[in-house]
Amino acid sequence: MLLPQTYPAVLGAVAPTANIGNLKVWGWEMSLGWRDKIGSVSYRVSGTLSDNDNKLVNYGGANIIAAGKDN
Repeated sequence: MLLPQTYPAVLGAVAPTANIGNLKVWGWEMSLGWRDKIGSVSYRVSGTLSDNDNKLVNYGGANIIAAGKDN
């Protein structure tokens, strides 16, 4: 997760973004399909069901201000 870094103002330069955040991701996915042929007509039916969740674990040491959230 690329986030802006904080450098001391003494350096006089803008800090580059870095991979300093931690994001926890977990979930599952399921797919089911059926393929058949009736006479000269073939068909296929399929579907996918999934669920996932994400949690921001560490924002690279910076304070997070989220509107409308009680964290």
